[in-house]
Amino acid sequence: FTTSDIDFSVVRPHDPYKTSNPSIDKILKELGYMPYFSNNDKAEKYIPALESPGKSLNIEFLCDPGRHTKEPYKIAGLGIVTIPITHQRVLLRNTEILYYKGIPVVVPRPGYWALHKIAISQLRKGKNADLKMMKDLQGAYMVVKFLGEAEILSISRQFKGKFLRLFQKGWEVLKTLERI
Repeated sequence: FTTSDIDFSVVRPHDPYKTSNPSIDKILKELGYMPYFSNNDKAEKYIPALESPGKSLNIEFLCDPGRHTKEPYKIAGLGIVTIPITHQRVLLRNTEILYYKGIPVVVPRPGYWALHKIAISQLRKGKNADLKMMKDLQGAYMVVKFLGEAEILSISRQFKGKFLRLFQKGWEVLKTLERI
């Protein structure tokens, strides 16, 4: 199970113009990354610059859409653009801390991550929607098999409304794919 990107969840600040010193944009550029803007989904990510061999991961910043933010959201003070991901708060509210080389890293709990991937897979749109949905479900499937179906279904009982309906629809697709 590998990935080609690192997603950072950003809680939208109350003052998006408060400047960090130095800016995240500047730090990433110094580390050999350059901003890349996609016209398809209006998203911005950082990709390794051509003159930076050995770097292979793309970096994206995500946020919860909120009531009025459906498009990428610029946080001028940080020098970044965040991409709203539906139901991102499910991940932000269910985290644990892992340590990488002594550095604490906050990550979503695996069961909640799988649940979110299953639900979000049903919202994919556009040219590569089927491919992205399959990638979402493939990642979720690995976690479901590791934790067990009972654990994922137990977590799902905490939710209601649209998120639960999306999960249930995605779960049916996942179970259908499992039989193939």
